[in-house]
Amino acid sequence: MDKKAPAGLGFAISIGMYADDEGNCVFSGDDGYYEFDILKAGSASTDPGDAKPQGGRKPLPNKPAGNTEIDPQGHLAETGSSSALPVIALAGGAAVAVGAGAVFVVRRRKATGTGIIA
Repeated sequence: MDKKAPAGLGFAISIGMYADDEGNCVFSGDDGYYEFDILKAGSASTDPGDAKPQGGRKPLPNKPAGNTEIDPQGHLAETGSSSALPVIALAGGAAVAVGAGAVFVVRRRKATGTGIIA
């Protein structure tokens, strides 16, 4: 860490999912939120709580326990336009054309009815 890093409050969120021996997806959400204090560089912790040194690190296994292969079922969500899009676009275009024609006819009749030549 950088010696200039400020002290403050930190938190970590952990979520775990795995496949058990029967192929079911298991979610472990117990105590998945952890708060901790970030100390200024060089300061000592006054109250470490129940924390204990963990020693060295063990290498992780190549595969998760159980080695159960997950067989996904179903389909992915469809993205993009549906097959109804061209029909909707044509109906919308026809409605705009009919509306524009109606406005033209009404304005034309209004202009000829008042004696003004348009």
